Amino acid sequence: TPGTGLLNVGKQSSKGFEIALGIQPIEQIQIDANLSYTDSKYDDFVHNGVDYAGKTPSSIPKYVANLGIRYMPISNLGIGTWVRYVDSFYINYSNTIKLPSYTTVDLTLDYTYNKNTTFSFLLKNLTDEMFATTARRDTQVFLGDARSFEFGINYKF
Repeated sequence: TPGTGLLNVGKQSSKGFEIALGIQPIEQIQIDANLSYTDSKYDDFVHNGVDYAGKTPSSIPKYVANLGIRYMPISNLGIGTWVRYVDSFYINYSNTIKLPSYTTVDLTLDYTYNKNTTFSFLLKNLTDEMFATTARRDTQVFLGDARSFEFGINYKF
């Protein structure tokens, strides 16, 4: 559509898989992991007279993986971490410019005060990794959140 920065693409396809695993080896430890693979391509896409068939659409990483470990030393206290890996991805039609892969680490702490109230703390991007989550072709990238933290209270009534 002219003026919006969006293009109608003739045809694109993707195939892939995701595998997820959740285990609790002992009562106090929960481990969750997943891995996804995506193979995406333009099947029919011509822009400004250039045929991009066979190229990968922008901002689509081939691999994304997550690993979460939660330790509960007592029944109402949880301490955890999430590690997230996102593979590098192209940001232009011709697949000549890639943004680098990145890994982030989050830490969590939650305390269940009673059946209705839970307090939580989340430290996001512990290492303060600078990373791009997506791009608008090769002219703009959108950065992920810098190190930050959140406090929360969840009250059920």
